[in-house]
Amino acid sequence: MFSKNPKKSLVLLLTIFLVVSAYIGYTAYLEWDEGSFLMNSRNIAGDTVNSEPSRPMALSFLISFIWKFTGESILFARLLTTVFGLGCIALFYSICNEKFEDPIIPTLVFSLSPLILFWSSQVMTDIPGLFFLLSAYYFYLKRNDFMTGISISFAITFRYIYSIFAVPFFIAYLLDREDIKDVLFYAGGGILGAMPFFIYSFISHGGPLEKAFLYIGNVSEWSGASLFASTWENLVKMIQVFFALIPGVLKGRRETGSLEKITVVFYSLFILLFVGMSFYRYWVPMIPFVIIIAYKGLDKKHFLVFSAIFLVVSGNLVYEEYQERKYCYQEFMEGIEYLKEFDGGVVSDRWSITGYMLEQKVLSPYKDYELFKNRGMEYIFTTEKLDYPVKESFRGDVCTYYVYQLE
Repeated sequence: MFSKNPKKSLVLLLTIFLVVSAYIGYTAYLEWDEGSFLMNSRNIAGDTVNSEPSRPMALSFLISFIWKFTGESILFARLLTTVFGLGCIALFYSICNEKFEDPIIPTLVFSLSPLILFWSSQVMTDIPGLFFLLSAYYFYLKRNDFMTGISISFAITFRYIYSIFAVPFFIAYLLDREDIKDVLFYAGGGILGAMPFFIYSFISHGGPLEKAFLYIGNVSEWSGASLFASTWENLVKMIQVFFALIPGVLKGRRETGSLEKITVVFYSLFILLFVGMSFYRYWVPMIPFVIIIAYKGLDKKHFLVFSAIFLVVSGNLVYEEYQERKYCYQEFMEGIEYLKEFDGGVVSDRWSITGYMLEQKVLSPYKDYELFKNRGMEYIFTTEKLDYPVKESFRGDVCTYYVYQLE
């Protein structure tokens, strides 16, 4: 059915994706980073004193704009990310249509990938960044080098870590293109695409790259980023996500273009060597490239079998990670409702979501609690047991959230 009517099948896949992703977006608990982007969206509108300025702001600006018409809504913010997810599927199909006679099969696997589905339902930058990365990939295949550069810069603007992809694209140009004009158009598009970021960084932070430096400094501080900091953990997660497709990748690499191979190798080395935190979602931008290489290396029957294993395993990994992330959420929400009754500032170990949900100033416990007394902070909201007066506690089966009186 899928192969006989590829365009109708694409519409069906998009519909299934929209329904499933929207349902997840409607029912899922708030993730940690979602609080940061939602908080920044509210801050742009001038409705909160809380913000996290080191975060990429492009997604928050779009959300703030949408909220002008819909009113503030987590669901509409998540639906915006879902729209980017739909765009990723359409672009991936277009890329596969350039490479394969039967593009709907790899598109089916991509659209049903739990990592793509879940993160398309969250207010996060992984999927919007992937949309522009796939745009760059598509324009590269169509030899529209100027738009390739613009798309790469847009991907970086939404998710800074995607700056690593500018390098394999550049290397692929040097290896596969004979005309130096192609490289110059790619670089020119990249500079033009980065101009909104440079201008915003200059206006808000005093220099065209100051916001990038702020982000790098903050990430280095709270992630423990250093060479080999999380190499083993990231390697394990990569193998867990992709092990079912590894046979196809090993066979398909010989028939795959330079861009796909360089991208997979370069990004993998970057995550394994330099990234100081370990999450399954860090491997989201690898998924389209791995699927394409594996599809090159396997016949249709074997590709479907290995892909089915890939979908089941990655689905279980997403579920397990989500179960961990919703840790103590009910007790946390009870504490939030309690804190809304007070005006004093709050120090919270879940500070980004707390900062979004409360109107008073919220800070992260990045230093000795005593130092916060001079910054207007009156309460501590945490699961830790501390030597401060307990104002209220919210006990559950797994943990207890405490509200401490700081002053």
